[in-house]
Amino acid sequence: MNEKKLEQYIDNSIINSFFLKKNICIFGIGVLGKRFLSMYKDKLFIKCIYDNGKNNFESYEGIEVKHFELNKHNKEETIIITTDKYSQSIAEQLNENGLYAGKDYFIWDENNNYICDKNTERIILWCKNKWSPKRKNNDKVRLLLPIENSHDITNILYGYVGNYFSEKLDAKIDCYIRAGKPDIFPTIRMIYDAWGADEILTHKLNDKQESICKQICDELWENIHCYEDWINVSIYGIKFGTTIVRNYLRRYNPIIDPQSIQLKNYLLESIRTIVFWYDRFQKFDYRLVVLWDGTNWEGFIRQIAISKGIPTYMIHYVGCKKLTFEEPWLGQQFLYYKKFWNELSPEEKEFGITWSKNELNKILNKKRLNEAKELPKELVEPSNKIKVVICPHSYEDDLYMYGPHIFWNNYSAWLNHLGELSRKLDKYIWFIKPHFFLESERDKQAVSAFLEKFSNIIKLPVNTSPTQLREYGVEWAFTVQGTIGVEYPFEGIQVINAGYNPRMMFDFSFNPKTVAEYDSIVGNLDTTRKKNNNGEIFEYYSIANLYYDWSKLFVKWHYINPLLNMDDIAFIESESNQRVGSWKYDCFLKEEREYPERFVEEFIKKLFDDLDAFKEDFFYKKPISLK
Repeated sequence: MNEKKLEQYIDNSIINSFFLKKNICIFGIGVLGKRFLSMYKDKLFIKCIYDNGKNNFESYEGIEVKHFELNKHNKEETIIITTDKYSQSIAEQLNENGLYAGKDYFIWDENNNYICDKNTERIILWCKNKWSPKRKNNDKVRLLLPIENSHDITNILYGYVGNYFSEKLDAKIDCYIRAGKPDIFPTIRMIYDAWGADEILTHKLNDKQESICKQICDELWENIHCYEDWINVSIYGIKFGTTIVRNYLRRYNPIIDPQSIQLKNYLLESIRTIVFWYDRFQKFDYRLVVLWDGTNWEGFIRQIAISKGIPTYMIHYVGCKKLTFEEPWLGQQFLYYKKFWNELSPEEKEFGITWSKNELNKILNKKRLNEAKELPKELVEPSNKIKVVICPHSYEDDLYMYGPHIFWNNYSAWLNHLGELSRKLDKYIWFIKPHFFLESERDKQAVSAFLEKFSNIIKLPVNTSPTQLREYGVEWAFTVQGTIGVEYPFEGIQVINAGYNPRMMFDFSFNPKTVAEYDSIVGNLDTTRKKNNNGEIFEYYSIANLYYDWSKLFVKWHYINPLLNMDDIAFIESESNQRVGSWKYDCFLKEEREYPERFVEEFIKKLFDDLDAFKEDFFYKKPISLK
């Protein structure tokens, strides 16, 4: 980006230096706009809020919200654009109305993606001094690393890993922008250049590749008629079906129709990603692949790399691990939980059972504190019909947490199937209790579309507690792999799963292995013998939540400063303003000065040795005091 373009950006230091107590208008009242207001409402004279969207309010926190009209805009009032996604289109809109960037309007660069602040300047200089770029003689040999396109400490971790293996393998360092995005922010590019990235990949296809993609798409589309066809999609002899579905449901608005034209367009987009990376791996000799999380869009890279025998890893702020071809996000060590339980001493088992009872009671009691005050009469009123509840998953979660689903690794397929069963099985009263992530727009749309199609199903409040369900006669609940699989049986509600889940080796919930078996159970709830194995609930819960050492699955690069170790959930719980930001570089540089021994090649070697050594069937037991 050239200097003229950069003039339109302002960061917090510029706002605090030049805009305090001045008349401004902000453009955009989404998440970023609301955050700007929370920071500056009392420091700036904000005259109005412009927004191009359809708003259900005429004002926000006492400030008028309206569409931009040039003849009603006071040019003495500077406009600050407060949106990431639409900043360039709004800038073009203002340009067309005769306003000038850097004079009449600016774009808020909240995270210093365009403007180097002092922390970013310091980390760039540090990277240059630590890793003076070395010329690699072997152009053919490569290693691959991700670009975290924000100011996060992983950018520095990739510098450590990239330079260590570049030296060891005499390999050039390729870096890719996550999710196939075409651009890298200027200040992030400076950091990667500083520590020696050789090539930034932009995912551009040539005309021949584009033609191949279209041909593959047309051939595949002719044979896609149902959900099962999707997971059987194979390209270059590699089964990409689950990754295609997994990525779609995580990134886009879920669609129930498996033959939607929107899905064909998405299929072509997926094929373009596959062709790009397949050709890239054919052209160069990649010796190591490091991904950000290795799932969803990155799953295409993961599967191609592993199919070629290339060691592939995840380096992520939640931890690091070696990846597998299918890669269930949370692993499959649960297949050995029974074995692990039997390795405990009698004293450990007794302690684990007592601890699990207490913990599960705490969870249920906590849910009662904020349980729904108003419930539909169909739930509250007694009935001779069996009451059942569908508990859908959030589409914001990875759908392949633990492994295969019997409904073709697809939440939408499972949900639609239950909807069709509800029409046939009117001997039950059907409810749906949305996931607590319902504030997600995609989850809202999925539930709304489902209820529009299956209007016989009754929606429950999100915060309906398991205790309320039991008290009002709900006997059965449906999930694919959710945590209700332990909480509801503990409360006395039977659960039917629809895929691999961490409780499947225990006998306190139902785990049908085929669609036919699933339908047989669901269709005969009145005669199906219920499970009542609370003892196994406690066995499972104590292994999964007390004794198993999860730090062996997700190996953390532990920092002394706890802020550098935090993941998204930890930051939410800490009520911190930012999970990412250049402030992290300041924390890191202080720690690197004080504890230099933590940032040496031996540490990186040990990290990857530990990742290679991990075994799912080995009981990594935490030391627990039994007192």
